[in-house]
Amino acid sequence: MIDQMKFKDELEEIREMVHDQLPRYLIIDKCNEKIAGYQKEIDEFEKWADEESKKQENMAVPDDIGQDGGVENFG
Repeated sequence: MIDQMKFKDELEEIREMVHDQLPRYLIIDKCNEKIAGYQKEIDEFEKWADEESKKQENMAVPDDIGQDGGVENFG
């Protein structure tokens, strides 16, 4: 919910800039700033997700090892 509140505040800030008839380049700069911030968060999440995926791959049991918990069958 915090992310949605933050996003709403950012949109209201840009809306106020439009309402105040600030020059377009200032509004575009503000939009680009916000987009870059969200892109950074996305990049960080993707990096984290890749690292977690690699951890899971390293923890996976290889196909050539049986699923018997390492107990040998002598019989």
